[in-house]
Amino acid sequence: MNRRNDLFVDIKYFQEKKSGFTVCGDLVLFEKKDEVTNFILLDGLGSGINANFSSHLYGYRILKLFDLGLSLRETAASIINTLHEVRAKDIPFSAFTIVRILKNLSVSAICYETPPPVIIENNYSYAAKGSLVTINNENFYEYSCRLNENSSIVVMTDGITQGLMKNVIKNGLDVKPVIDIFNDELKKLTANEVIEKIYREIKNKNNNKFPDDATFAVLSGRKGRILNLLTGPCRNKTDDEAFINKFVNCAGIKTVCGSTTADILARVTGNKIEKTYYSDTIVKPPKYKISGINLVTEGILVLNQLYNIIDKDPETLDPDSCVTELALMINACDIINFKIGLAENEVNNSISFTQLKILPRREITALLCEKLVKMGKMVNAEYY
Repeated sequence: MNRRNDLFVDIKYFQEKKSGFTVCGDLVLFEKKDEVTNFILLDGLGSGINANFSSHLYGYRILKLFDLGLSLRETAASIINTLHEVRAKDIPFSAFTIVRILKNLSVSAICYETPPPVIIENNYSYAAKGSLVTINNENFYEYSCRLNENSSIVVMTDGITQGLMKNVIKNGLDVKPVIDIFNDELKKLTANEVIEKIYREIKNKNNNKFPDDATFAVLSGRKGRILNLLTGPCRNKTDDEAFINKFVNCAGIKTVCGSTTADILARVTGNKIEKTYYSDTIVKPPKYKISGINLVTEGILVLNQLYNIIDKDPETLDPDSCVTELALMINACDIINFKIGLAENEVNNSISFTQLKILPRREITALLCEKLVKMGKMVNAEYY
């Protein structure tokens, strides 16, 4: 069986601060890697800046423990042991939900003093069934399920569940009121629209105020939109043919950044290369055309400019620039695969490029990968 490499976890979250406060005490963190997506929702004790500090303190510690290779349960246990020690002290404290989704959309989740996850599938929602685990006299719940390309897992802080109860705190983590609203509305509205309605309902029940920080997150599995970006010649010319053939056989949108790279691709594939746009200004680099490739541009200039504009408002970008065209393509995709050749190009290291702060290919692609990850893209980089 071939491993699916086009599945993607789409993350959308919605947040409202407690009325009267300028800082939200809830925090959302996530990281998307090739094999796993880690998502963390934290609810710092209290309100405002103190709660915000608490959620940041434990959130980034969780990410660090993941980096050290700890499993989901080991990570949760480490944090919970710390929280057990500080519970009765005047030390930052935070409830949390951690969700880990593998490449095949298998889901594992842990909730510590937060509402259980809600599953949405075929316009119907229900509470995930969890198992109680006790560590050091602290209770938490573990959940597991499997998403498909048309299902979602919804997690929330208790500002949602308690806000719907209007001061009736029999079980402040009960998601039944949330599920009832979802099931009444999902045949008419999207999940996002239902969440907006729930926020309105919370305000209606609480004198047009939010009585606590309130955060929703929707994690959905779907087929990802893929873009492949080829840039730079191979370190060894003998690898050109294998390098190019692997690229042209990739699924998804295909883009090339680099005139030398484009020449090599044209030679290996036997397709003609045509210049379709030329400008005498560096802010509008040349654009080329090769059969079977969606976009072909210059290399270093485009990559550096792309880094500068990739996260800007599309309405502010130059519609006649190939850099804008590439930025829009990337923003419309979920999975970005870089194919980076390591051959040295003396021009890229020239003093004129240094004066203009134009970074070499290896440096600028690394920065681009970092920025795209922060934007929620799944990024893969291969070097040749």
